[in-house]
Amino acid sequence: MSAVLELALMESGAQVIASVHNLPIDPREVTRFVELFRRDFSDALKMGDNEAEVWLRDRVRVTTLARAIASFAEFLAIADGHSEVTFDHLFRSYRVTGPHCKDDGPVHILRQYCTNVLSTLGGLDDPNPNRR
Repeated sequence: MSAVLELALMESGAQVIASVHNLPIDPREVTRFVELFRRDFSDALKMGDNEAEVWLRDRVRVTTLARAIASFAEFLAIADGHSEVTFDHLFRSYRVTGPHCKDDGPVHILRQYCTNVLSTLGGLDDPNPNRR
């Protein structure tokens, strides 16, 4: 287990929690969400000679995406009339980023994460079809 991988996942999860301001969010839900990215973070960190350098290079972009996903997830929870932000809200928020991840924009590393997670989860299908 890579210390840099664990740091990247922990920092991303911390940014999700820090970006939800008006409703509670269960850290276990955040961990469950961040774990979706474990394999992809691991693969991406191995793209360079030094995992720490790769994380240093890409950290701001990844944590910025984590904050954006969390903020929109909170919006969805409030719009749904829920009293907390859940995994479902995080995932639905992430789905909004899906089309942008396939773009040929400059953020190569985030596209890789997005493409891999979307394919792992079967595209943009809802992982919880029984959701209200």
